[in-house]
Amino acid sequence: VVGALLFGLGLLCILHNGFYLYTGKIGIVWIAPDKKKETRNLFVGILCNILGVMLVVKLYMLANADFAEKITQTAQTLSSQSVLSCFLGAIFCGVLMTVATVSYRRENMVAETVITLFCVMVFILAGFKHCIANASMLLFLDCNYVNYLAMIAGNTVGSLCYGYLFQRARENG
Repeated sequence: VVGALLFGLGLLCILHNGFYLYTGKIGIVWIAPDKKKETRNLFVGILCNILGVMLVVKLYMLANADFAEKITQTAQTLSSQSVLSCFLGAIFCGVLMTVATVSYRRENMVAETVITLFCVMVFILAGFKHCIANASMLLFLDCNYVNYLAMIAGNTVGSLCYGYLFQRARENG
């Protein structure tokens, strides 16, 4: 529970500072004024997000053997799950991350903070799959790359579906 709360606080920092997070941006591509430019930004963004996670995790693995063991176990668990499980879990995560990011508008900070923390805690405690948070599995040569791609696809589908419905609701008012 503490880890889920801390992840939520991390997302709040990202949102507050306007940093780029793929899972927070993909769902709102529908409302981008320049969809072509935003799509390019998404590809660069996901690559930078993945590389950033891999770098930080690898550096910390070198400094902390217990952490390295936990990351190894997590990567093995993710690799052993079915592709369908990874995809469906990632869809639900994508929906929740989009709810969290579109809810954050700096209009009612208490409500926005609660919604963001709740969305993150639900996805973590439910075991849903986050393609950026799970990018550390790519550090292992024996990881199941198909499962990782299923997580990217699932996060993208969930985020786009919710983002599309959010945009339609705003237009129909």
